[in-house]
Amino acid sequence: MHKTLPYRLPYVYTLCVSAVVAPSITELVPESGWTEVVEGDRLELTCRATGKPDPVISWTHRRHQFDADVIIFIF
Repeated sequence: MHKTLPYRLPYVYTLCVSAVVAPSITELVPESGWTEVVEGDRLELTCRATGKPDPVISWTHRRHQFDADVIIFIF
């Protein structure tokens, strides 16, 4: 005599894949990332980067970190 197994639905799995892409600098002004200016002169720094998740850009001056889109005055 054969035993009949109850009918089972196939297992269904949902998989979420997130691609991680290392940051890559696409624009940096000045190119070296280092510069010197005369006191009182204006300096504009530009950095653009791509990656996944989106890279966070910040600048550091004398151990103080600044967000990328902030205007600061250094005396």
